[in-house]
Formats: sequence, structure tokens, C-alpha cells
Amino acid sequence: MPTVVVGRHGHSALYDTVVDDDLAGAALVVDHLVGLGHRQIAHIEHLGRDPSRIAEMPNAMRAEGYRQAMRRHGLADRTDIVSTSCTQDGGYRGAQQWPVAEVDRLSDLPGMLRAWR
Repeated sequence: MPTVVVGRHGHSALYDTVVDDDLAGAALVVDHLVGLGHRQIAHIEHLGRDPSRIAEMPNAMRAEGYRQAMRRHGLADRTDIVSTSCTQDGGYRGAQQWPVAEVDRLSDLPGMLRAWR
């Protein structure tokens, strides 16, 4: 039976995958924020626990796109990534770590907005 996996970057002879370009997408967000004059740009990602599968997960690709863009803009020393659960509570805990930050990847918008109030 044909199988297609959506959203993971893994490769297999048993299935095909459909993914967006998470690396470029994260870099585009950083480029946009830098273009607006922002320099303190944080990234919240889902905490991956299985090292054998982390490379195929979208969050790993997005974090790498963020890192590459920060380096390209001369902001490598300001790279700030927090790994947390992909829940409202995780977004809240991640946002609490930055008193002032522009966030390029919102793991959970309601949790983050609650932390910034």
C-alpha cells in the first residue's frame, strides 16, 4: 500500500514524504525581522528527545535555518534557542526566559502571549 508521510524530513524506501522548506522558512523570518531593525531574535522549538530521529523533524530544520540566518546577519552571538514542549504551557515557559524578545518561531502563541502580559 502506498504511504506518504507529511512534515518529516526522513528518507525511506517504504514511504514518500511531503515537506515544506523549514530551513528556508525560518531564515526568511529572521531576514524579515532583521529588515525591520530587530537584533534580539529568539527561537522556541519543540524539544526532541530521540537523537536518532531529530534530524528528520521539522523543528531541527527550523532551528538550523534560524542559526544560519543569525550568522549571516552577524548576529551569531545573539542566537537564543529554547527547547520546550509543544504545548501552551511549554510556550509559556519558553517565553518567560526572555523579558524582551522578538520570537521567530511560536511553538504556542497563546502560551507565549500569556507569559508576556
